[in-house]
Amino acid sequence: TALVGVIGAGWGLAARTFMAGPELCRGSDAELAEVWNEARGEAVRTAVMAGGGANAGDTWSRVKAGLDAYAGEWTAMRQEACETHAAGRQSDELFDRRMACLDGRREHLDELVGILAGADAGVVDNAATAVAMLPAISRCDDSEALLASLPPADDPQLEQTVARDRSVLARAQAHEDVGQYAESLALVNPVLAGEAAAGYRPLLAEALLQRGSAHMWAGDGEAAHRYFEQALYAALATGHAPVAARAASRDLFVRGELQRQADQALADKPPAEALVEHTGDPLIRGEFLNNPGVLAVAAGI
Repeated sequence: TALVGVIGAGWGLAARTFMAGPELCRGSDAELAEVWNEARGEAVRTAVMAGGGANAGDTWSRVKAGLDAYAGEWTAMRQEACETHAAGRQSDELFDRRMACLDGRREHLDELVGILAGADAGVVDNAATAVAMLPAISRCDDSEALLASLPPADDPQLEQTVARDRSVLARAQAHEDVGQYAESLALVNPVLAGEAAAGYRPLLAEALLQRGSAHMWAGDGEAAHRYFEQALYAALATGHAPVAARAASRDLFVRGELQRQADQALADKPPAEALVEHTGDPLIRGEFLNNPGVLAVAAGI
């Protein structure tokens, strides 16, 4: 009887914990609503309609649909992650990493919406593309990739600074996506010069990659190549596979298209492809597959 009582009490506790999940995890809608809501939507619509010319209506439809879908996907995953953790089906470490991933996606969305709300004609031209390029939320549900990611900085205070600087890099990426390369660089440069990049080399690699990308899209091949090379070395030294793969892949494009060194770049294609394959990331793979074609055209193959 005592054993039955213990089992019953244990089952009751588990059941209460499971049933409490939805209650404990309410608020995802409100959290995302701070970023994408009716007022901010109207601000974006006004900017797009004012700067979009004859295609303004179509652009706004695409932008709104994309932002609505992204916000809905974020909210659903945030709720699911919380409920799964509350039910004891997800470790604390995995939950923390999923939340960090989702926080980063939310910050990127927040910055992009802010940029679009103040968009001029040049930004509006890139608005739909920028929305489509928002970082994939599905990656925040890839347990294997999340657990294989780099460990945090040893010092809790340093880790807080790293998290803050990664938020800045997300903002820089949002500016890059809409073609505001000078604004992107203005955000990246203090991160590169900061104490977190000096004390936590994976962040240094990420910032170098971001700076190289801004230079690449701005058409400055010399600077882009220099920063991609530095990003590659810093990433390899710390085992930061996604950054190493992206730096190597993008440098192929820079050397072939912007520096007209296609023959030399083609010689570096195999190790770059190996880095890409090592990540197992289909988005990185998709980006890489475009570059050999660019090199082949540039080399006259």
